[in-house]
Amino acid sequence: MALTATFVQEAFQDMGLFIRQSNQYGSGMPELVAAESVKKRTQLGSGNLRIEALGMALGQDRQNADLIESMAGQEVQIVDWYVTNYLAAAAQLQGNSAADILADFAERMWEDCTPPQAVLQNTVAVDGSPAADSDNEGDGTLGSISLSQYIPAERFTVECTEATTEGSEQWSVTGSVSGALDSATTGVAYTDSTTYLQFTITAGAAAFAAGDKFYFYTTCVERLFQTFFRDNFGKVMASVGTGSETIEEAWAR
Repeated sequence: MALTATFVQEAFQDMGLFIRQSNQYGSGMPELVAAESVKKRTQLGSGNLRIEALGMALGQDRQNADLIESMAGQEVQIVDWYVTNYLAAAAQLQGNSAADILADFAERMWEDCTPPQAVLQNTVAVDGSPAADSDNEGDGTLGSISLSQYIPAERFTVECTEATTEGSEQWSVTGSVSGALDSATTGVAYTDSTTYLQFTITAGAAAFAAGDKFYFYTTCVERLFQTFFRDNFGKVMASVGTGSETIEEAWAR
């Protein structure tokens, strides 16, 4: 069976139902139970019968927390069953485990779907040109920007943090969504180890000074990799077992 974009999207939507349910069980509910337990300890901390009631309540809270955790885990385990029983048969995928089957799924999407990027990768671009802050002392430039599919739509701020050595100034790099990234150096091609953002800061006639800044914006058309696998990769891999590095490399190439 040749995979189609429609089949791939349906498979991700199916698995997404279970992952989203698991996320709902795990999102804030354990913390809420714990917070209620603290309130009960404060309110029922004296008197024999009140303390007895407190013990019963805290025991029930512990059972509730365990139940919520179990419900979240059960939803994730369904992904394993879905992959090994339905997805493998429907798409004629090979593998002895869910992890192996997902790896084969990634390879097949690249082989069968046209274009594969329609279901696999985000489309990320720089929105306009990088802008130098109007108060910059240096007149150098930031350019040669290269983006990976891991970068969402956001604003990047590149700020000079140390200008002791002219031509080798140090810069912080911060995304409004990605947060603090690896630092950059003037004249050295930059690659962030997490987002794979790349650019180069080039010195001009006037030296940079601490506090000089550059700004640029990115746009992102999200595909299934970001909306499902990127955001839930760890949880899926906790269900399907080992092999996550191989699958991630296949998906992100």
